[in-house]
Amino acid sequence: MRAALAKKTHVSCMFWQLTGTFLLYFYTDIFGISAAIAGTMFLVVRIFDSVIDPVMGCLIDRTETRWGKFRPYLLWMAIPFGITGVLTFTTPDLSPSGRSDLIKKRIQTSAS
Repeated sequence: MRAALAKKTHVSCMFWQLTGTFLLYFYTDIFGISAAIAGTMFLVVRIFDSVIDPVMGCLIDRTETRWGKFRPYLLWMAIPFGITGVLTFTTPDLSPSGRSDLIKKRIQTSAS
C-alpha cells in the first residue's frame, strides 16, 4: 500500500514539475508573449491560489458523502482538469496573419 502511494505521489510531483518548468518557455518562445507578461500572469495566479486554497480546504473539510470527503472532488474534477491541461498548451490561430504566422517565422529564423 505504501509503495502504491509513493508511486502516485512521485508521478503527481513529476507531472507538476515538468508542467511548471516547461510553461514559461512555452508562453515566451512558442506562444510569443513577453517574459514580463508571463511573469505577471504567474504572480496573479499564485496570489489567486493563495486565496482559493484555504477556501477549498474548508469546503473539503465540511464535505460529507458516502464516498468520503475528498474523493467526490477527484471524480468530478478529473475531466475538467484534463481539458484544462490540454488547453494550457494550445495555441489558437487568432487570424490568418495572427500568431501562427509569428510562430512559423520564428521557427524559420531559428532554423537558418
